[in-house]
Amino acid sequence: MAQSSGKTETARGTISGKIVSAKDSQAIEGTRITLKSQKDTLYKNVVHSDQSGVFEFKNLQNGTYSLQIKHWVYKEVSIGQLIINATKLSINLSEIKLEMAENDLKEVVIRTGQKPYTEQKIDRTIVNVSQLLSNNGVSAFIRSA
Repeated sequence: MAQSSGKTETARGTISGKIVSAKDSQAIEGTRITLKSQKDTLYKNVVHSDQSGVFEFKNLQNGTYSLQIKHWVYKEVSIGQLIINATKLSINLSEIKLEMAENDLKEVVIRTGQKPYTEQKIDRTIVNVSQLLSNNGVSAFIRSA
């Protein structure tokens, strides 16, 4: 005869989904999904989508949750009012489509730290012989007789 410990097991819930691009429905790997409890507004857990875009939060207590979804290439998405209770232990959000963020660059400056081989000045042309590949690692000695 099995003995009961007197405790009732509370079922634990899950929230899952798949992160895809709104443009072509391709899975997005590495998206940061943050789970937040509405009760105490604390961040409960953070997961990242796998290579198939899938994520899952397991062993959730009854309560109301929200998700914050971030990826550096896409616009941030928030989903609220996700309720886990005795009648609804599993929430599958299926595909969550992310829109591309608009990261317009006004200017890109690339600096190499090296002088160009030639420089054009108003009154002269300067040749920087140190920039020639054939001179790489070469040094000159002046020998007195």
